[in-house]
Amino acid sequence: MECSWEEFEGGSKAHIYGMFPGYFLSAYVLGVRRDDPVRTGALRIEPHLADLTRAAGTVVTEFGPVPIAWEKAGAKLKFNLTVPQGTRTTLALPYRAGQESILLDGRNIQGARRANRLEIPVSAGNHQGSY
Repeated sequence: MECSWEEFEGGSKAHIYGMFPGYFLSAYVLGVRRDDPVRTGALRIEPHLADLTRAAGTVVTEFGPVPIAWEKAGAKLKFNLTVPQGTRTTLALPYRAGQESILLDGRNIQGARRANRLEIPVSAGNHQGSY
């Protein structure tokens, strides 16, 4: 199956594969991706840090940039993020037995368990939290 060439007249296809690590890092490690068709304005923030202790970046979405930073210290996960205006955003963090809330902007926010994630809605603006 062919995707695209690096030139209009052919050439190597090796360079096109550089886009996949960028998408994977944005959508799965940092966890920012569109949740539904673009017309719904829905974003999902669902990080998969594995053994990383820190990850940060700005993910460009159809709704605007989403600056985000994650830091793990032991069992605690701290984060800073900015949600664009006009979006319906869900923050989905790994579920931990017995922990049903997320500290967001200094307040404990009750989450809803969905499979192996604890989800909360997040409004537009800058947020800090820990879990």
